[in-house]
Amino acid sequence: MKRLLFICLLLWSYSATADHFVGPGYSAYKPNYIVLGPIVSDPVFPEQGGDDGEIHFQVSFKIQPFVNGVGWFEKLRFAYSQRSFWIVGCCSSPFRETNYNPELFFDTTTVDWLYKRRSNVEYGLRQISLYEHQSNGREDDSDLSRGWDRVGNMDFYFRNGDWSAGLKYEPSATTSSPGNVDMVDYFGRNELYFKYETIPLLAGASFRKGRLANTSRYELELGYQLFGEKDKPGSMLYVKYWNGVGESLMEYDKKTSRFMIGFLLSRDMERFNNHD
Repeated sequence: MKRLLFICLLLWSYSATADHFVGPGYSAYKPNYIVLGPIVSDPVFPEQGGDDGEIHFQVSFKIQPFVNGVGWFEKLRFAYSQRSFWIVGCCSSPFRETNYNPELFFDTTTVDWLYKRRSNVEYGLRQISLYEHQSNGREDDSDLSRGWDRVGNMDFYFRNGDWSAGLKYEPSATTSSPGNVDMVDYFGRNELYFKYETIPLLAGASFRKGRLANTSRYELELGYQLFGEKDKPGSMLYVKYWNGVGESLMEYDKKTSRFMIGFLLSRDMERFNNHD
């Protein structure tokens, strides 16, 4: 059953990537990818390790509920992202962790006084979150339960040609599970990110630091397009490197580091379609 679910999610992700738009008001949101790498120690399956590997895959999409809406209703978006950590190499192949991440936000890239476009340059506040939840779906009274809620997140963005940078600011965050009452101390409220992206090449980095000492984390990504048309963005060979706390909600207070390799299945089509 787990394998069937994984295949279904992967096929959906690929179909969303192939057209980059799966219907009126539907599109990919965060990167959809599948990568393989070494396993790290885990409180749920402490016996795993050694020759075992781990697959990470993320499925993410957004919906515009009011495609023909008026005013701010037209800018409203609902998004859902799911990231799973799947142990491979042992007989049972368990999913050790899945993080669920629904969001409700306003896309402000069409609000002139918040977001500006000048030829090949754009900058401003491109997203305001009304509500964002993230949890691992475990029982609230479990020591392994993780979850938090955020309101009012803002994404400030700047792009000049193929180069872009941004700052995500989270003014309000509350924990919703007893197992992670100090999550904000480890995750902090700000995230910096940088990216260079052309049709065949992608390079990116993100950085975040918590309130406590030794709670920084950074992620590096590199992609190269091997398939599809040369003048149209498509799937990529994808390499990720993670170093720091919070790779998953289960490990929010633990530091891990590893390289992973696989495929990036979705691209930022709005960037290519509207701003070439």
